[in-house]
Amino acid sequence: MQATLELPTGNSSRNTVNNAKHMRKFVKQIMMNIFLPRLLLLHSLLVVCFATFAFGATRLPQDEVQALADIAKTLGKTGWDFSVDPCSGQLPWTNISKVEGFKSAVTCNCSFDDSTVCHVTSIILKTQDLPGTLPREMVRLKYLQEIDLTRNYLNGTIPPEWSSLQLVNISLIGNRLTGPIPVEFGNIITLKSLDLSSNSLSGVLPEELGNFPNLERMMLRSCNIIGELPSYLGQMTKLKALDLSYNKLTGEIPSSYASLAKVEYIFLTGNLLTGPLPAWPKVNVDLSFNNFTIGNTSCLLNGGLNLFDSSSKGNSSGVSCSTAAKCPKTWYSSFHINCGGKEVTIENTTYEDDTFSVGPSSFYQSRTNWALSSTGYFPDDNRATDNFIWTNETRLYMANPQLYMNARLSPISLTYFGFCLQNRKYTVSLHFAELMFRSGNTYKSLGRRDIQVLPDFNIMDYASVFGNVVSFTADVTNHTLKIRLYWAGKGTTGIPVRGVYGPLISAISVEPAVDNSSTKTGSSISPGVNGVSVGAVVGIVAGGIFIILVILCILWRRGSLGQQKTLEDEARTISYASGHDLYPISPDSNY
Repeated sequence: MQATLELPTGNSSRNTVNNAKHMRKFVKQIMMNIFLPRLLLLHSLLVVCFATFAFGATRLPQDEVQALADIAKTLGKTGWDFSVDPCSGQLPWTNISKVEGFKSAVTCNCSFDDSTVCHVTSIILKTQDLPGTLPREMVRLKYLQEIDLTRNYLNGTIPPEWSSLQLVNISLIGNRLTGPIPVEFGNIITLKSLDLSSNSLSGVLPEELGNFPNLERMMLRSCNIIGELPSYLGQMTKLKALDLSYNKLTGEIPSSYASLAKVEYIFLTGNLLTGPLPAWPKVNVDLSFNNFTIGNTSCLLNGGLNLFDSSSKGNSSGVSCSTAAKCPKTWYSSFHINCGGKEVTIENTTYEDDTFSVGPSSFYQSRTNWALSSTGYFPDDNRATDNFIWTNETRLYMANPQLYMNARLSPISLTYFGFCLQNRKYTVSLHFAELMFRSGNTYKSLGRRDIQVLPDFNIMDYASVFGNVVSFTADVTNHTLKIRLYWAGKGTTGIPVRGVYGPLISAISVEPAVDNSSTKTGSSISPGVNGVSVGAVVGIVAGGIFIILVILCILWRRGSLGQQKTLEDEARTISYASGHDLYPISPDSNY
């Protein structure tokens, strides 16, 4: 349509008014005929755009959206906003936090039907203190491959219904789960990693678990599992890591385990295993704290096989881990260790070098009268190789800072042994300094290292970054002292970086007690008085006076009294413990 303007002639004021009216009418016609069609076109485009956006927001099928809502309710998970596309990768469906132990992520695969349909493939909710139970509703997510609910407060049993899914990874570490491992899990032939560590499960390892043809990691540490080791584990040709430590497993190790060609780590620490050993491949194997009948078999310490304190408590042959050294005719009355650091002398006291490089399963014997055993590796860190010595990065302001520049750490268990000691009361001082966490207003200060020195003992609370000393009184009656620290599955594991947890200690001092009731200056805590289960313990390995007299008589008759004793003999006396033992970790303990 074309707008035509007719202008009247004349010079009167009336004509001027008419001209103005015609001009306004002309402009209005131009607006209606030119801009209105364009506005209508723009409106149509906006409608199409919004319709496309709405279509994209609903690419996740409605039944999966409803399944997520039901899963959140069962878990006790709050904060999921269903007005936001769960597959968008945006908050709150993907929460990237500086606190590495915390992770919240729902991941989708949106490549279905020419990228028009999405399906949920992974749910990760780590370190969120979720108070609910494990949702059976997971089975409604037919494409789900990963369930990671590590370090929460979930209770109840593991749903057998999950076995209908083609899962690749199941991680339920550090919850309150009970009941047996579902036999139906043997149907998940796609599974590559199963980690149920640090739960209160029950029962035996189901035979059906032998159906895992692709399993690479089986981590069932501290799960309260009983029964014998199943032989089918030796047939898992792709298995790389096996951790069944700190359970209640009995019987012998099946000979089929020697066929694990690709395995890199085997941890059977802290069980009730007996009998001989199979011909192990050259891998890191820790069999410490068991009841094996090993005879004089070499410990193969350089080969990664740790057998220390693993012989039967009734086996007089002991473990040949220390045949090279012998006790002097005069017993030692002290020892001092600069854990993780070089030799240093402070006020006429020499703290011995402890920079020996340990591996996931290691035993080390010093040139004097102490040794250490370290168990575990950090499977979830980002370091190329595990480092079991940590060096301080800041300036320290405390007395004797030389003792706190380094610390020895271990993922699971760190045990120091004192040998050839004079029988008497000792003051054992443990020097702690939290070198891996930082003070101040930074996420690196949020870490919490909880190890068993006392129940819920947190080094960060007690020693902070400034160092402190925890002292105990130990009554040594068989010339042997055991100091053990272990990780009880508490505290953070991903602050300031992944793999920061477990026992950590800067120095150890063992000296004669001033009298029968005194301890050194510092925090004096007497395990015997308080009745505490001491984890980084001073294991009071003592027999009654009557037993000692009997042993002395036997030695006298054999002509052995007064002869030199090997450290092997002294280590063996740990197996003869009786009377008032205060072992923090025993094969009967539930971790």
